[in-house]
Amino acid sequence: QKRLANEALDILVDPVDQQCDTFNSVILFEDHFLLAVPSAPNFFASMGIKKDLLPAAFTAAAKKTVLLSSTAKSSFAIISSAPFLLLRPETIAYEHAVRLCAQNGFAPNIRLQLDQLATAYRSCGAGLGITLLSDTVVRMSDHNEPVVFYKLDSDDVSRDIAVMWKKKRYMSKAMEEFTKLAAEMFSG
Repeated sequence: QKRLANEALDILVDPVDQQCDTFNSVILFEDHFLLAVPSAPNFFASMGIKKDLLPAAFTAAAKKTVLLSSTAKSSFAIISSAPFLLLRPETIAYEHAVRLCAQNGFAPNIRLQLDQLATAYRSCGAGLGITLLSDTVVRMSDHNEPVVFYKLDSDDVSRDIAVMWKKKRYMSKAMEEFTKLAAEMFSG
């Protein structure tokens, strides 16, 4: 959003910063964070976490139906000792993950800091640690990683994704069309 504010970008699709009154925006959809865990049977045991304390996990194959259902949610604090795969500190996803951990009384044990959620997804599938993934990444991904997912028991796991542009800046026809197409693509 800094590049948008500095006019290095004309338009941006990104999570909406609620405190920001610098941009106009059109909300496209609501995104939710999920806990992604390697599906290797000994992953939890190797960290001394009792897997039976977590509700049933779901797989990427069931992602579309489970994400919309009222599946049981997991307490985030149970996995406090697990190695985390997070994005770099300058990202909103990183800030969100650290805030969720703090709300649950722990700081994440960060094993790797990555550039993209897709890379975190693949690294989780390789057994390198757990991560928080956007349900949009999971739903839209063609990856078939050996990962299971848990819904998180927190009020702070959703965010609005929007098309944004700087206020009082000329909006070109291309920007208008992009915004219109994006809104249509994600409606309903």
